[in-house]
Amino acid sequence: MKRKVIVVMGGWSPEAPVSLRSGLNAFQELPAGKYSKRAVVLNADRRAAFLPEGVSPDEENLKDSVYRNLTEVFSEVLAWGAEAALLALHGRGGEDGAFQGFLSTLGIPFTHSGVTASAVAMEKDIAKLLYAAAGVRIPRGVTVCAMDDPAEEVRKASLSYPLIAKPLASGSSFGLWLLQNENELREKTPEFWKNGSLYLLEEFVKGREFTCVVITRKGCPCAMPVTEIVSRTGVLFDFKAKYTKGSSEEITPARISGELSDKIREAAVKCHQALRCAGVSRTDFMVNDKEEVFALETNTIPGMSAASILPGVARNVGIDFSQILDEMVEEAIRSANNNC
Repeated sequence: MKRKVIVVMGGWSPEAPVSLRSGLNAFQELPAGKYSKRAVVLNADRRAAFLPEGVSPDEENLKDSVYRNLTEVFSEVLAWGAEAALLALHGRGGEDGAFQGFLSTLGIPFTHSGVTASAVAMEKDIAKLLYAAAGVRIPRGVTVCAMDDPAEEVRKASLSYPLIAKPLASGSSFGLWLLQNENELREKTPEFWKNGSLYLLEEFVKGREFTCVVITRKGCPCAMPVTEIVSRTGVLFDFKAKYTKGSSEEITPARISGELSDKIREAAVKCHQALRCAGVSRTDFMVNDKEEVFALETNTIPGMSAASILPGVARNVGIDFSQILDEMVEEAIRSANNNC
């Protein structure tokens, strides 16, 4: 008897198009011989489509999909007998614990992190306090809101330019700015509040950027090989560099010494554990010329499209991505059963 699994994608954050690509690849890669799978596609108006069994959530099929309210759709999901949800959601509403809480209330086990870890990881300033408590370096920074004068807050915190500015609760390097001086900060400040009510300003760490995937296997977090990220469009690995073909290069394993690789991998596991992540996470780092490792942020649902880092890392170590997905679903069901 095949396990019944829903693959959830889309949503109402600016990262919904990325989520659709992640969801499509995850749906196609989830082993058909073991799982009976159906796609649940969340729309910007907070309705959802529940595709027929085995129907791929590709662009053509989504054109003909009927979107209904969430309660109606998930009543049907429960009636179908879904045993787990494979999450391919990114950003607010999908990666911040809100949808995880919804599934928990319905009693549907889900992949990746739980409510607490998802919510904390999304709030970058809170997450960094936990990194620091776990002994991981973080850039110096300050959180500002629309009522603040960001330039004044930077002065109060004695921060040095250049600064990185990023929305406090967003992913995919969305709304990211590199600011060289106070004039640039003041110029860009009106743009901040288009991306959220809170912004994080932190000192720019000059150096090389890396990321490291951590997978929970049999209850234990395991760091995968480190990936080096090289942006070809500028200094920042921003939204454009991530999702424009040819704009960036991800090199796995990273071109670094074994000693530095071990430092990054150890820091990635510490971040994963500090946030109480489950399933799969991916933490981004900067490394300066002294080989000091600084944690930037943790993604609790890393991208899963064919071009994303997670499937690429799996290929690099000789593991089929379908196997990773299989382990994630089984881990979600096992964890839910143990918590009963």
